[in-house]
Amino acid sequence: MTVVHAPVLIARARARIGQLTGPQRLLVFSIALGIIGATLWLLPLQDVHRMTTIGAIPWWAEVATCYVTSLLFVQVRVHRELSTLSLTEIPVVMGLFLVDPHQLLGCYVVGVMLASWTRQRRIRWVKDFANAMLDVVYIAVAVLVFNAVGPMASDPLAMRSILAFAAAMVASGWLFYPIALNVGTSIAQGRLELGEVSRAYAFQVVATTTNASLGIVAVMILTTRPWFILALVPPVFVVLVGQIAAGESQRRADRNEFLYRTTEILHSSRQVGERAGELLNGITAMFGVERAELVVIPEVRGPAVRFTSTGNDGLAPVSTSELTFAEQEVLNELRTTVAGLISVALENGQLAEAIRAMSVEKAELARRAFYDPLTQIANRSLFLETVATSLDQLATSRRPVAVMFIDLDGFKEINDNFGHAVGDRVLSAVAARLRVQVRKLDLAARIGGDEFGMLLDGMRHFSDAAVVADRIIETLRRPIPIDDAMVTIGASVGVAVVEDAADAPEPEELMRRADMAMYLAKRQGKNRVVVFDNAARTPVIARVPEVARQAAG
Repeated sequence: MTVVHAPVLIARARARIGQLTGPQRLLVFSIALGIIGATLWLLPLQDVHRMTTIGAIPWWAEVATCYVTSLLFVQVRVHRELSTLSLTEIPVVMGLFLVDPHQLLGCYVVGVMLASWTRQRRIRWVKDFANAMLDVVYIAVAVLVFNAVGPMASDPLAMRSILAFAAAMVASGWLFYPIALNVGTSIAQGRLELGEVSRAYAFQVVATTTNASLGIVAVMILTTRPWFILALVPPVFVVLVGQIAAGESQRRADRNEFLYRTTEILHSSRQVGERAGELLNGITAMFGVERAELVVIPEVRGPAVRFTSTGNDGLAPVSTSELTFAEQEVLNELRTTVAGLISVALENGQLAEAIRAMSVEKAELARRAFYDPLTQIANRSLFLETVATSLDQLATSRRPVAVMFIDLDGFKEINDNFGHAVGDRVLSAVAARLRVQVRKLDLAARIGGDEFGMLLDGMRHFSDAAVVADRIIETLRRPIPIDDAMVTIGASVGVAVVEDAADAPEPEELMRRADMAMYLAKRQGKNRVVVFDNAARTPVIARVPEVARQAAG
């Protein structure tokens, strides 16, 4: 029998927890809160009822109060730490005296959640679930302590009632809620900073005390002079207008805080990889984007590392990957420019502009990786990738896919007689003519040198490819104006068609078949189309276009 000691079990548990991402850790914590809340509501609070005999308020009024007070919040910043103080304790105090406890639970969770969705304009599944479970336990603790002390049934303002309410707020609003909230935040972020936690706890205690006092005032008004509740309309209106007016200044303050925090991270003594998640989550939250990437460039020439974060709830996991060969090559060329751009941005506090500029650089990098710089059409890499996608979709589309390999006839003579500059202009003119011949589903690409490729996707019939190839040959035979001269070229086209997904080859094999057909077209006299015969596994001549026959005659 093997005996496992407690320290070993703790070490194993820590190792497993360390492998979880921030959202996963928060989800585990939320489930634990949910179990605690379910235990409280199903055991000691199963048969709980309202202990006061004064008039009750309807459930919809409690939901509306929870919703409105959650929308009325103030953000306070101390030593660069931002805390949000809302008025959600007010409906809790009202509910303890004027609403059935089970109704209070439902009204509070629903109202606060609706207000959160209104502010954020989106659903954050993990965070919203965590907040809901936290609210369930928060209301359970408040009701449990309030009923344990016992208020005066007929007088909410009696000393005993005030004592019961104060004990409930201390237990739930001073102890449980802020401690659980800060523990959950630390677990999700994977770090614990006592200074931040202490400041947040202090603000939450102050907010609870203030709002609890306002709640007592609201209960007094509702039980004595209900119409006095209208006196709260002007301050509520002022707060809402103030929040709208202060929105832009708050956004500027948030941007400055983001720049400060980013600079602090980049200049930290810790490795950038260790704080990449914090930086990327800050970027997604600041700019409201779903995806952010950080490319770490070594000081000396070497491979860069890409950190990627998806999701803007501040808890998204971060993955690492290496750049592709094409991206790395272009990045090596841009190394000096990008590094200088970041350095200047940090010195002048303009990281947001630097990020936008780097996005432009990244788009340029992607364009260079997948498009031919001379002809501005797709290159071989993008062509192969698109062919692979079309072959994968063949089983569902059930429409033939064709690949053409086009080689220019007489291009070498143009280079020899007129020079490479004229040859480049001819290639650009050929690419422009090929673009005209394709549909939105198709793709024209420069494979290399004077060789081009054409992908025909979703054809209606096998023979459509040969018809398009004839049209391409006729189009390319038209003279190309170069300054005051007219240059004439031809084209030999090889075609490979796939009709059945079961017979679909790899993209490279399909291109090889089209290449074989093109070389046979060259040997048969050029300016013609040859289609690869899938049954014979060999190219066969399809036909010579009428224009080519007339030229030969």
